Amino acid sequence: LDHGKEASPLDLRDTFAAPLQPLVLAPVFKAFEPFWEFDASRKIYFMDRVVAAVGVLFFMGAAGIAWLTARRLFDATVAGWVFVTLLACQFLWDVARSGLPQMMMLFFFSIALDQFLRALERAPGGGGSAGHAAVMGLMGALVVMSHWMGVWLVLGLAGVAAWQLRPRT
Repeated sequence: LDHGKEASPLDLRDTFAAPLQPLVLAPVFKAFEPFWEFDASRKIYFMDRVVAAVGVLFFMGAAGIAWLTARRLFDATVAGWVFVTLLACQFLWDVARSGLPQMMMLFFFSIALDQFLRALERAPGGGGSAGHAAVMGLMGALVVMSHWMGVWLVLGLAGVAAWQLRPRT
């Protein structure tokens, strides 16, 4: 526009961002609308802190799901160590505070893995695992909607689930 040329949305190449994170952040931003104004006296914009807080909440949720899953697999002691180890990992905290969608992916993938474990527990007794498979599918869709690289995680989980949860004759 500064050079007198017509701008077209088709010329905007950087539009590969997945839609779930903006959809999650939109109502949060609306709730904090009074704080949108930039305060020059602060070093960090308040809404950046809100984005980081949402990432940290997803990380804490993923750590909680990991604790529940580890408790089902092992015992409370091992689950506690898993939880403490996750919370002690500085790299995960850095990613959580960055505002990137990876913690959202971790949260939804953790739920999918927990549902996979529950389906595996029901499989030997002939119990139906369609509900668990449906939740796994929904969580897989949310992982892919969080970031396009989640496709590989979901394809791997779907392959293992199809192999392990097939009907035995």
